[in-house]
Amino acid sequence: MKTILIGNSKGGQGKSALAWNLTICGLIQGHKVGLVDCDRQRTIHKLSLVRKAEQEARKQPLVISTHHPEEMELKTALLAMKKRGVELCFVDTGGYHATSLIDGAAMANLWIIPVHPTLENFWGLEDSQELRQRLEDRGADIEWRITLNMVEQRSLKKLMRSFEAAAADMKKTA
Repeated sequence: MKTILIGNSKGGQGKSALAWNLTICGLIQGHKVGLVDCDRQRTIHKLSLVRKAEQEARKQPLVISTHHPEEMELKTALLAMKKRGVELCFVDTGGYHATSLIDGAAMANLWIIPVHPTLENFWGLEDSQELRQRLEDRGADIEWRITLNMVEQRSLKKLMRSFEAAAADMKKTA
């Protein structure tokens, strides 16, 4: 089973929406897909209940929630997914201090870090980079990608100019 973690140390980056959308894409492509909801907000859990009621006839992903101490931990949830024949499992995590982000990053085949396209959100990536470095120092081999999330296409050129200017300013002060 391939496990893809959707996590960022910063809240409000669209982790749950991205995890849900990638899960649906996996279903459309014919994979047996699972989604583990580790976020306290329970967005995935709630969304799966609404979608199930709306689209009973359609395929639905297998959703397991781990957001409360009385429920299963991430490792147990992933084992349950594997036993049920899931081929591709997405994990929606909480923020920086969430054990699901720390544990998930160490267990996943791929860590996707969604980020809103603003400078302050990019600066927030430092925590995720520090976590990745700590895990790699302990022997974890982590493949990761940063993805811009919720970007309007017309604002992309303006955004790139802003980042280039900020990078040039940072070089001057270094």
